[in-house]
Amino acid sequence: MFSVIMLVVMVCGLIGTAIYKAFGRATDTRVMIIYATIAVCFGSFLNVVLVKRWNLEIGISDYALIFFTDVLVGISQVVLFSIPLMALFAKITPKRIEGTTYALLTSVLNLSFSILSPNMGTAINHRFVGVSADDLSSYDTLVLITLFGSLLSLVLVFLIPTNAQVREFRDIRELEYAEIKQKRRDRRREKARARGLLNEDEEELLE
Repeated sequence: MFSVIMLVVMVCGLIGTAIYKAFGRATDTRVMIIYATIAVCFGSFLNVVLVKRWNLEIGISDYALIFFTDVLVGISQVVLFSIPLMALFAKITPKRIEGTTYALLTSVLNLSFSILSPNMGTAINHRFVGVSADDLSSYDTLVLITLFGSLLSLVLVFLIPTNAQVREFRDIRELEYAEIKQKRRDRRREKARARGLLNEDEEELLE
């Protein structure tokens, strides 16, 4: 069953990539992250429904709810979160350090999803809830904590720059690069003039 779920998640990733390429590239990154957070919150709510067994009361089987939740979260994570975030970093990364920035981004993401999040969840469970393999009576409390944690992330979404702010930042950066290049040319011209290596025709060419 787990392998089937993972296969569904991989397929959803491919579908999400195609959807982003067709419709998402012109959408503001902040808006897409907000939609992704809402989708994750809705997925967390569906997990609460599953744990509380409310789905059986309305005639929805556990397998159908699990697959729907995985499809929803899988596609939304790719379309609304992962690719827009990568695209945003690509837009704001300074020239000549793209590899370093990408390595930093992947390292931070791996640190977050592989180390910080699991350890934080384990610490919360161990200190406040106490769910174990032998006692799952408080598992619904953990799911509710996940839901409220997803809602809290909406507060931080407005720290993400809009497309207009990114364009303004890139324009300012291009002007700074142009000024730096001009200063370098001026310094080289001054050094060449001081050494007597620059005549009037060569100086006009440099300008």
